[in-house]
Amino acid sequence: MRIESIVLILMLLSSMTQPLSLAENSGDGGVTASIGVETPIPGYRCYRGYNFTVEAVIHNGLEESVNVSVEIGFEPFRIVWTNYSLAELESGSNIIYTWILGVPRNISYGNYTLGLNITYTFNSTIYSMYREAWVEIIPRNVSLLVADLTHNTTGYYLVVRNPTTDPGQYVVENLTVTITAYNVSVVPHKVFIKKLYANRSYMIPLTISFNESDIGGLTVNITTHDDVRGLVYFNYTFIVVNATAWLDLYVINDYGKPLPRAIVKIANGTYHTDSNGHVSLVLPVGIYNYTVEYQGHKVLGRMALYTGYNRYTIVVDLTPPIIVSIKQRGYGIVVTAYDPGVNASGINTIILFISGNRGWSYKFYPARNISIKLYPPLETGYATLMIIDSQGNSVNSTFYYTKPNQPNTVLEVLIVFSIVLIVIVAVLVLPMIDNKRLYE
Repeated sequence: MRIESIVLILMLLSSMTQPLSLAENSGDGGVTASIGVETPIPGYRCYRGYNFTVEAVIHNGLEESVNVSVEIGFEPFRIVWTNYSLAELESGSNIIYTWILGVPRNISYGNYTLGLNITYTFNSTIYSMYREAWVEIIPRNVSLLVADLTHNTTGYYLVVRNPTTDPGQYVVENLTVTITAYNVSVVPHKVFIKKLYANRSYMIPLTISFNESDIGGLTVNITTHDDVRGLVYFNYTFIVVNATAWLDLYVINDYGKPLPRAIVKIANGTYHTDSNGHVSLVLPVGIYNYTVEYQGHKVLGRMALYTGYNRYTIVVDLTPPIIVSIKQRGYGIVVTAYDPGVNASGINTIILFISGNRGWSYKFYPARNISIKLYPPLETGYATLMIIDSQGNSVNSTFYYTKPNQPNTVLEVLIVFSIVLIVIVAVLVLPMIDNKRLYE
């Protein structure tokens, strides 16, 4: 019988690092001890036929070694394994004793106390301590079993779940899963599950062969036994449909020509296109991520495959954009460019390099043709513009930018203001003077 996983430890002493004095513990003489219980079910609980662990930690706080003896009261349990032996405990050191105890299958349910008598000799005087812990033996009571039929890109799966945190159903044992098929064939048709812990699931991959009707049924029956009701079962019939997709995948360049020997990665497989840029696959229905590689170019994407025939065309853009012109307009620049090809991916990024360093970038929705005015933070001098399409093809162009003059002194500002004021007077006041003379 194997040791179950440890889920909780009860420490009955809050501190084991400081020795107790004689006054505090009636003759402990500086030796302290604690006992802990490790059970496979939360809350110091255990089932019939399971194992649990008892651990004693003894600390010698005296200035000299002592001989330690431990006696454990473990009835009605049986000792499966222990590391206990009489030992000499050095000053300032710890010793850990461990017992693995088995629970008989005919034991009564309820709480059981575990006692430890620890004795040691110091200055020709025998001292003793008593420590105890407890464990509760509870019945297994399976109140709920659940099974679901699921499907993903790799096929159908039957998922058996233990959905409860009830201590009586913390572990469900010896489940027999039987699958009966109607109008289809299925493998496997019977599965045995040794243990299923709380809030865990067991996934069974199914291979289903459909006939011409492409529809069928699977009746799932799950049985187990507990200590309260005896036989426990789950029974349900699931409807299954043919989830096969046929895929014709074509890889072409931005001028519509097929790309032979392109690498296609999909559904954990790697394939190469033929001379027509074509790959034919049969896959389960689902949504797939794919990667297409050709001569250093890489295209990533997703596709949805449905029952029956599916056709997809993937374009690998091999041609970089073309810059028509870069013209200065005042403080801005007007960039005109286009992405050639019938199936071009489109320009979506402009990056400006000033003095060799990336200083400014602009992203937008992919477009075959652009003519856009930008206002980058430029000074007089040379700058380089990079234009990139959606698949990473790029082109560079260097241009000269002259920053327009602007009034930068108080005198220049006053002169400009005076000129504007004179113009306003000429436009508004002089006509009024002329009218006045006319009436005189």
